[in-house]
Order: sequence, then C-alpha cells, then structure tokens
Amino acid sequence: LAMKGAADREAMARLVSGIVRTDPDPCALYGGYAALMGSARLARRVLEGALMRARPILGYMLGMLVVQPRLARDEAAMAQLAERIRTLEKQIDYFRDPLHPSVIASAASAYEEVISARVRPRIIVRGKAEHLRDPEIRARQRAALLGGVRAAFLWRAWGGSRWILALRRRRLLRALDAVVDRGAAERERR
Repeated sequence: LAMKGAADREAMARLVSGIVRTDPDPCALYGGYAALMGSARLARRVLEGALMRARPILGYMLGMLVVQPRLARDEAAMAQLAERIRTLEKQIDYFRDPLHPSVIASAASAYEEVISARVRPRIIVRGKAEHLRDPEIRARQRAALLGGVRAAFLWRAWGGSRWILALRRRRLLRALDAVVDRGAAERERR
C-alpha cells in the first residue's frame, strides 16, 4: 500500500475479516489453506531474503510482534479494542464487505486510537509520499496493521515468538511449504 498505493483485494479482505473471526485454526480463520498459498509463498521468499522489499516486510512483522505483548499487558486498551472489534464485526455483517469504506475507516480508527496512541514503539510505515499522504490509503494501511497485530496474537497463541523468526527459519520454511501443499490439495478437491 505504501509503495504502490494498492494491495491484493482478496488478501486484504482476508486480513480485515480475520480481525473479527474467532476460529481457533489460523488457516481456517484466513479462508483455508488454498487462500493462503500466495501469502505462504511470499512469506517463504521474505524469510529466504529473496525479495528486495523483504527488509521492510520483516520490519513490519517484527514491529507487530513487539507491539502485541505490550498491548496485551494494557487491560484498558484491550477492553477498548475488544469493543471496537465488536463494532467492526457488526459493520462487516451489515455491509457484507470487509473492504467497505466504513469498515476500513473503523478498523483504521481502532488501530490509530487504541494501538498507535497507547503502545510504543509505533510501527513506522515507509513508502512513497503520495501514498502516505492519501487518506484512503492511510486508512487501508492502518486496517492492515490492525490485522497484522491480530495475526501476532495468533502467532503468540500458537507458540510463536520473535526469536523463532531468526532461530528456527528452516522449520518455518517447512511449515510454509506444508501450507502450500495443503492448499494445492484443497484446490484439487474443489
């Protein structure tokens, strides 16, 4: 979003929908293995260092993993965020579109007013000035950051940590390959 002004619509819809869903299986939460194949391939390339843009992506991932436990310790912020997420869920149900401008605005507001305003360090988004100044793109960026922080909660709940990204890279790469393989099998069954 910050570099190109756009993001894959389906991936963004899964990310925003994932904020309000409570399925205990992270893959089901984001639409199943087939839906996550592209993201798993991208994550693999990032972890391998094969992408020139990998450094900022890793920075955002690590930033969210730093913010998440600090947010989790702030009971007032967590209560406020839970209320915002309930409102977001109602909006998604009403508009039947996780990318409706009102839904994105609510998610962005929740991120800005609850997380960014209260938890340090802030996650700094870098990109092209024209995209960083555009209010609609900024709202989508903040909605994506909220989705990323939600994913960080899942990562922690399933035993993940910042150190695993650095110390267990091979295991992560195998897990990403398994997501792609299961996604391919899911697609074949359809």
